Amino acid sequence: METPKTPPRDKDLWEDIRETVREGTRELRNLGDELARQGRLRMDIFQTERRLKSALGALGELSYKLLSENRAVAPEETTVSELTARIKYYSDELARLKHDLQHTSDAGE
Repeated sequence: METPKTPPRDKDLWEDIRETVREGTRELRNLGDELARQGRLRMDIFQTERRLKSALGALGELSYKLLSENRAVAPEETTVSELTARIKYYSDELARLKHDLQHTSDAGE
């Protein structure tokens, strides 16, 4: 009796199933990585918004204090310029993070 030269059909079926499961696992891992990145970006956005609000509040308090003492709120004053620089930094960082999140979300679709 001659041995068959082609593999049995059920072996091909199991290889197909195994490859399908491997491919599905890779896709799930990539999706999980993408969702984790989006989560980190959302947390960074939240923290940056909180820091921005804090800096804006500090500048408002300082402005009120200076005005209540009949002093001008001058950008040359050290504290005012430091707070203004911090607000600019957080505003730029917030815009960058939101841009990154948008591109991450667009890439995932």
